[in-house]
Amino acid sequence: MPVAAVQAALRRFFEQWGLPERMRVDNGAPWATWADLPPAFALWLIGLGIQMIWNHPHCPKENAKVERCNGLIGSWGDPATCADEAAWRCHMAHVVTVQREQYRPAGSGSTRQERFPQLATNARRYRADEEAEQFDLERVKQYLAPGRWPRLVSKIGQITLYGKAYRVGRAWSGEQVWLRFDAVTTAWVIEDRTGKELVRHAAEQITVERIRHLRVAQPRPPSKKKRQNLPAPPPPQHYSA
Repeated sequence: MPVAAVQAALRRFFEQWGLPERMRVDNGAPWATWADLPPAFALWLIGLGIQMIWNHPHCPKENAKVERCNGLIGSWGDPATCADEAAWRCHMAHVVTVQREQYRPAGSGSTRQERFPQLATNARRYRADEEAEQFDLERVKQYLAPGRWPRLVSKIGQITLYGKAYRVGRAWSGEQVWLRFDAVTTAWVIEDRTGKELVRHAAEQITVERIRHLRVAQPRPPSKKKRQNLPAPPPPQHYSA
Protein backbone atom coordinates (compact mmCIF):
# COMPACT_ATOMS: atom_id res chain seq x y z
CA MET A 1 0.00 0.00 0.00
CA PRO A 2 1.40 3.44 -0.90
CA VAL A 3 2.55 5.43 2.11
CA ALA A 4 0.16 8.27 1.25
CA ALA A 5 -2.75 5.82 1.48
CA VAL A 6 -1.56 4.68 4.92
CA GLN A 7 -1.36 8.31 6.03
CA ALA A 8 -4.89 9.01 4.74
CA ALA A 9 -6.24 5.95 6.57
CA LEU A 10 -4.61 7.04 9.84
CA ARG A 11 -6.06 10.52 9.46
CA ARG A 12 -9.54 8.98 9.26
CA PHE A 13 -8.89 6.85 12.35
CA PHE A 14 -7.50 9.83 14.26
CA GLU A 15 -10.59 11.88 13.44
CA GLN A 16 -12.80 9.09 14.76
CA TRP A 17 -10.82 8.10 17.87
CA GLY A 18 -8.44 10.97 18.56
CA LEU A 19 -4.65 10.91 18.57
CA PRO A 20 -3.05 7.99 20.43
CA GLU A 21 -0.31 8.70 22.92
CA ARG A 22 1.93 5.96 21.51
CA MET A 23 2.19 3.78 18.42
CA ARG A 24 4.02 0.46 18.40
CA VAL A 25 5.19 -0.47 14.92
CA ASP A 26 7.23 -3.10 13.14
CA ASN A 27 10.36 -2.49 11.09
CA GLY A 28 9.99 -1.84 7.39
CA ALA A 29 7.99 0.51 5.18
CA PRO A 30 6.55 2.94 5.97
CA TRP A 31 7.81 2.84 9.55
CA ALA A 32 11.51 2.10 8.83
CA THR A 33 13.57 1.36 11.94
CA TRP A 34 14.76 2.89 15.19
CA ALA A 35 18.38 2.17 14.18
CA ASP A 36 18.65 5.06 11.70
CA LEU A 37 17.04 8.38 10.89
CA PRO A 38 13.24 8.07 11.03
CA PRO A 39 11.44 8.47 7.69
CA ALA A 40 8.96 11.23 6.94
CA PHE A 41 6.04 9.07 8.06
CA ALA A 42 7.47 8.62 11.56
CA LEU A 43 8.43 12.32 11.75
CA TRP A 44 4.83 13.20 10.86
CA LEU A 45 3.50 11.12 13.77
CA ILE A 46 6.12 12.52 16.14
CA GLY A 47 5.15 16.06 15.14
CA LEU A 48 1.56 15.24 16.09
CA GLY A 49 2.72 14.29 19.58
CA ILE A 50 2.68 10.50 19.17
CA GLN A 51 5.50 8.50 20.75
CA MET A 52 6.99 5.95 18.36
CA ILE A 53 7.88 2.49 19.68
CA TRP A 54 9.67 0.20 17.24
CA ASN A 55 9.59 -3.56 17.80
CA HIS A 56 12.90 -5.38 17.52
CA PRO A 57 13.24 -7.25 14.20
CA HIS A 58 11.68 -10.73 14.11
CA CYS A 59 10.08 -10.33 17.57
CA PRO A 60 6.29 -10.60 17.10
CA LYS A 61 5.96 -11.39 20.81
CA GLU A 62 6.64 -7.71 21.51
CA ASN A 63 3.30 -6.99 19.82
CA ALA A 64 1.45 -10.06 21.06
CA LYS A 65 -1.92 -8.37 21.69
CA VAL A 66 -2.09 -6.91 18.21
CA GLU A 67 -0.95 -10.17 16.60
CA ARG A 68 -3.67 -12.03 18.51
CA CYS A 69 -6.27 -9.43 17.52
CA ASN A 70 -5.26 -9.73 13.86
CA GLY A 71 -5.66 -13.49 14.03
CA LEU A 72 -9.03 -13.22 15.75
CA ILE A 73 -10.42 -10.69 13.28
CA GLY A 74 -8.98 -12.66 10.38
CA SER A 75 -10.79 -15.84 11.44
CA TRP A 76 -14.04 -14.01 12.23
CA GLY A 77 -13.87 -11.94 9.04
CA ASP A 78 -13.61 -15.01 6.75
CA PRO A 79 -13.40 -13.15 3.40
CA ALA A 80 -14.04 -16.40 1.50
CA THR A 81 -17.73 -16.19 2.49
CA CYS A 82 -18.15 -12.66 1.09
CA ALA A 83 -19.39 -12.06 -2.45
CA ASP A 84 -17.14 -9.07 -3.11
CA GLU A 85 -14.94 -6.46 -1.43
CA ALA A 86 -17.89 -4.25 -0.50
CA ALA A 87 -19.58 -7.16 1.29
CA TRP A 88 -16.34 -8.02 3.06
CA ARG A 89 -15.91 -4.41 4.23
CA CYS A 90 -19.44 -4.39 5.63
CA HIS A 91 -18.85 -7.71 7.35
CA MET A 92 -15.55 -6.50 8.81
CA ALA A 93 -17.23 -3.38 10.22
CA HIS A 94 -19.66 -5.67 12.03
CA VAL A 95 -16.83 -7.92 13.26
CA VAL A 96 -14.89 -4.97 14.65
CA THR A 97 -17.98 -3.69 16.46
CA VAL A 98 -18.60 -7.11 18.00
CA GLN A 99 -14.95 -7.48 19.00
CA ARG A 100 -14.91 -4.04 20.64
CA GLU A 101 -18.39 -3.75 22.16
CA GLN A 102 -19.79 -7.28 22.64
CA TYR A 103 -17.03 -9.87 22.89
CA ARG A 104 -16.18 -10.81 26.48
CA PRO A 105 -12.97 -12.86 26.74
CA ALA A 106 -12.97 -15.71 29.23
CA GLY A 107 -11.80 -14.54 32.63
CA SER A 108 -12.29 -10.81 32.12
CA GLY A 109 -16.10 -10.61 32.01
CA SER A 110 -16.02 -7.24 30.27
CA THR A 111 -15.79 -5.96 26.73
CA ARG A 112 -12.87 -3.96 25.45
CA GLN A 113 -14.95 -0.80 25.41
CA GLU A 114 -15.96 -1.37 29.05
CA ARG A 115 -12.35 -1.93 30.08
CA PHE A 116 -11.08 1.13 28.24
CA PRO A 117 -13.89 3.72 28.31
CA GLN A 118 -11.37 6.52 27.80
CA LEU A 119 -11.06 5.46 24.15
CA ALA A 120 -14.52 6.88 23.48
CA THR A 121 -13.68 10.18 25.19
CA ASN A 122 -10.14 10.79 24.01
CA ALA A 123 -9.20 14.37 24.86
CA ARG A 124 -6.54 14.37 22.11
CA ARG A 125 -9.01 15.33 19.39
CA TYR A 126 -7.84 15.59 15.80
CA ARG A 127 -9.17 17.17 12.64
CA ALA A 128 -7.38 16.76 9.35
CA ASP A 129 -8.24 20.31 8.26
CA GLU A 130 -6.59 21.65 11.42
CA GLU A 131 -3.51 19.45 11.29
CA ALA A 132 -1.16 22.29 10.44
CA GLU A 133 -2.05 23.95 13.74
CA GLN A 134 -1.70 20.71 15.72
CA PHE A 135 1.62 19.76 14.17
CA ASP A 136 4.59 20.98 16.24
CA LEU A 137 7.95 21.00 14.48
CA GLU A 138 9.69 21.49 17.81
CA ARG A 139 8.68 17.93 18.80
CA VAL A 140 10.50 16.62 15.73
CA LYS A 141 13.60 18.67 16.49
CA GLN A 142 13.73 17.52 20.09
CA TYR A 143 13.33 13.90 18.98
CA LEU A 144 16.23 14.16 16.53
CA ALA A 145 18.55 16.18 18.76
CA PRO A 146 19.88 13.32 20.98
CA GLY A 147 20.55 11.00 18.02
CA ARG A 148 23.92 10.14 16.53
CA TRP A 149 24.02 8.15 13.30
CA PRO A 150 27.05 6.60 11.56
CA ARG A 151 27.81 7.28 7.93
CA LEU A 152 30.60 6.01 5.66
CA VAL A 153 32.22 8.70 3.53
CA SER A 154 32.27 7.87 -0.17
CA LYS A 155 35.31 7.96 -2.45
CA ILE A 156 34.43 11.48 -3.51
CA GLY A 157 34.07 12.70 0.08
CA GLN A 158 30.30 12.62 0.52
CA ILE A 159 27.69 10.99 2.72
CA THR A 160 24.03 10.36 1.93
CA LEU A 161 21.24 11.66 4.12
CA TYR A 162 17.57 11.21 3.24
CA GLY A 163 18.61 10.39 -0.31
CA LYS A 164 20.70 13.53 -0.76
CA ALA A 165 24.49 13.74 -0.94
CA TYR A 166 26.34 16.05 1.46
CA ARG A 167 29.98 17.08 1.28
CA VAL A 168 32.39 16.01 4.01
CA GLY A 169 35.71 16.30 2.19
CA ARG A 170 37.92 13.94 0.20
CA ALA A 171 40.32 13.75 3.13
CA TRP A 172 37.68 11.62 4.88
CA SER A 173 37.13 9.23 1.97
CA GLY A 174 36.46 5.70 3.27
CA GLU A 175 36.22 6.87 6.89
CA GLN A 176 33.26 6.51 9.23
CA VAL A 177 31.82 9.76 10.51
CA TRP A 178 28.91 10.55 12.78
CA LEU A 179 25.86 12.62 12.03
CA ARG A 180 23.79 14.58 14.52
CA PHE A 181 21.04 17.18 14.37
CA ASP A 182 21.43 20.67 15.84
CA ALA A 183 17.93 21.64 16.99
CA VAL A 184 18.90 25.26 17.65
CA THR A 185 20.19 26.04 14.14
CA THR A 186 18.23 23.29 12.28
CA ALA A 187 21.42 21.88 10.81
CA TRP A 188 23.03 18.51 10.16
CA VAL A 189 26.39 18.34 11.90
CA ILE A 190 29.01 15.85 10.73
CA GLU A 191 31.64 14.87 13.30
CA ASP A 192 34.58 12.51 13.58
CA ARG A 193 34.62 9.67 16.10
CA THR A 194 35.89 11.99 18.85
CA GLY A 195 32.99 14.41 18.38
CA LYS A 196 34.99 17.07 16.57
CA GLU A 197 32.84 18.96 14.11
CA LEU A 198 33.96 18.59 10.50
CA VAL A 199 31.22 20.39 8.60
CA ARG A 200 27.56 21.31 8.91
CA HIS A 201 24.76 21.71 6.41
CA ALA A 202 21.30 23.24 6.65
CA ALA A 203 18.65 20.60 7.39
CA GLU A 204 16.28 21.72 4.65
CA GLN A 205 14.24 18.52 5.02
CA ILE A 206 13.06 19.37 8.54
CA THR A 207 10.13 21.67 7.79
CA VAL A 208 6.43 21.40 8.58
CA GLU A 209 5.52 21.39 4.89
CA ARG A 210 7.90 18.65 3.80
CA ILE A 211 7.19 16.38 6.76
CA ARG A 212 3.39 16.68 6.59
CA HIS A 213 3.45 15.96 2.86
CA LEU A 214 5.96 13.09 3.30
CA ARG A 215 8.58 14.74 1.10
CA VAL A 216 11.55 14.53 3.46
CA ALA A 217 13.59 12.06 1.41
CA GLN A 218 14.90 13.08 -1.98
CA PRO A 219 14.36 10.29 -4.53
CA ARG A 220 17.64 8.94 -5.82
CA PRO A 221 18.15 8.97 -9.58
CA PRO A 222 18.66 5.53 -11.14
CA SER A 223 22.26 4.30 -11.26
CA LYS A 224 24.18 4.21 -14.52
CA LYS A 225 23.63 0.46 -14.76
CA LYS A 226 19.89 0.86 -14.22
CA ARG A 227 19.73 3.68 -16.75
CA GLN A 228 21.36 1.41 -19.31
CA ASN A 229 18.65 -1.18 -18.72
CA LEU A 230 15.76 1.24 -19.05
CA PRO A 231 13.60 0.73 -22.16
CA ALA A 232 14.38 3.00 -25.07
CA PRO A 233 12.00 5.91 -25.60
CA PRO A 234 9.46 5.48 -28.40
CA PRO A 235 10.43 6.90 -31.79
CA PRO A 236 9.12 10.37 -32.55
CA GLN A 237 5.80 10.56 -34.34
CA HIS A 238 5.52 12.52 -37.58
CA TYR A 239 2.19 13.80 -38.70
CA SER A 240 1.38 15.24 -42.08
CA ALA A 241 -0.64 18.41 -42.32
